[in-house]
Amino acid sequence: MEIKECPQCGAPASPSMKCCEYCKAEFFVTSLAYLSSFEETAVKKYLQAYKKMTVSNPDDVEGYMGLALCYLQMGTYPLALKGFQKIVDDFPDVALAYYYESLAIIAGRRIKIMPMNDVKKIENLLNTAIQVDDSCGIAKILLGVLVYDYYELNKMKHGGQSSQELIEMGVNDGVDDGELKRMLTAIKIAPELESFLKQQ
Repeated sequence: MEIKECPQCGAPASPSMKCCEYCKAEFFVTSLAYLSSFEETAVKKYLQAYKKMTVSNPDDVEGYMGLALCYLQMGTYPLALKGFQKIVDDFPDVALAYYYESLAIIAGRRIKIMPMNDVKKIENLLNTAIQVDDSCGIAKILLGVLVYDYYELNKMKHGGQSSQELIEMGVNDGVDDGELKRMLTAIKIAPELESFLKQQ
């Protein structure tokens, strides 16, 4: 995708630039952790820029990823979900889109008390993310959280790996610290599991 001006300050940009030489903002947001360092007004600037980009180039994955991440950061879960679903449908090799779609479905709720349909949908999305990219540690950690909070705490059988195994695999893959912290603010989980994850 070609960007002509900085989404934050409006400074001119050239196709070879990845961030603004004036305000240092990145042009293409690829993680929720990066967006969480901005105030709401700055996120809204990104949102407007990505809206324009997706209108002018509706087949651009970076534009839709940025747009959906902005909605997710702002807590506009239905619009975030719609954006991530489009990415998954049109660009099925983007592993993080499956992870972020899972966060949009969770929508800040406690996994333990979610309907089984939603839990199964999230479980499928996270397993797909791991199949697409086996080094997607954050997806493994969220899947471990789901297994612990839904299956293990509710004393239900789960045919896959244990929460401990999944979380250990995710941590071993090397997860961005900011992304893990942002995940912990995006969902409600058991206090003992939250304490454990904060130590990772």
